[in-house]
Amino acid sequence: MSKLGKVIKSFTNGEFLLTIGLDRYIIHVIYTFLLIMLAIWIGIRVEKTFIRVQTNKKELNELKIRNYELNFLIEELNSTALIEQKLEEAGSTLHRPNKPARKTN
Repeated sequence: MSKLGKVIKSFTNGEFLLTIGLDRYIIHVIYTFLLIMLAIWIGIRVEKTFIRVQTNKKELNELKIRNYELNFLIEELNSTALIEQKLEEAGSTLHRPNKPARKTN
């Protein structure tokens, strides 16, 4: 049997590390395997964190827009009420229009 055939047979029998002579370094092989698994796990955790940060940034931008809209609405209502109050104090008959203005030709 050729050397390649022996390697393939040992791989299927679970004796691959013994065949290539790594049985003396089995602790190092296990340690290296654990380090690689740890690096993969940390990479996955970092990726999940980046995804969560991006999601939170989008949500924060949407909340900022909503906040600006509400602040604008509050300012508009305050300024409208203040103007109407000043007009009433001055004795003016002006008021808010009931219908929007229409364009005349």
